[in-house]
Amino acid sequence: MQEGMTRASRAWGGYLVLGAVALAAYFGLGLKPLARNILYDAIGLSAVVAIVAGVRLQQPRAAAAWYLIAASQLLFVAGDVIWGVFEFAFHSEPFPSVADVLYLMGYPVLVAGLLSLVRAHLRGGGVGALVDATIITVGAGLVAWEFLIDPYVDDHTLSGLELAISVAYPFGDVLVLGVGVALAVGPNIRAPVYRLLMGSLVGLLGSDVIYGFQV
Repeated sequence: MQEGMTRASRAWGGYLVLGAVALAAYFGLGLKPLARNILYDAIGLSAVVAIVAGVRLQQPRAAAAWYLIAASQLLFVAGDVIWGVFEFAFHSEPFPSVADVLYLMGYPVLVAGLLSLVRAHLRGGGVGALVDATIITVGAGLVAWEFLIDPYVDDHTLSGLELAISVAYPFGDVLVLGVGVALAVGPNIRAPVYRLLMGSLVGLLGSDVIYGFQV
């Protein structure tokens, strides 16, 4: 057991160092756009590998949930790769595209993984957490409708498919937020792994909201 924890600590420390180096290279080396894009995708893919390796080393009770989270990250990375192909190989930015399909598939898979964690850790005492999550989700849904969804609905230049895809992104964010809140108020949130997970969700939702306002 002690040996396994030592290996996990070393793996985590090594990944942290490599991640810091990769981020420094991404922002500080003045790489060309293609090189930056490849490095960006490599960082995303490394997260998939790290999650799978972590599950193998730690063997958590809710292993299936973490594999679903890894799968969602892999779908996001696949979307980034496809978008990079469009941008650098074909010099186009099609919308909607296969990249959007992959991005949007990542949301329900991520929600399924988070729900699995909620079910695993809130058994017998999670009613209050679910009520809190529902209240926050409804409020966030109203805000998302006003600022991120309604502008698309009022844009009559969009086709039906373009409208559906555009609305699906903030809708997916609201679902992730709701399940994330249920997990955040659970009894295991003090564990470092869950704090890191919540930090990643905040990063995902924050970047999506910023991008939505930019659009």
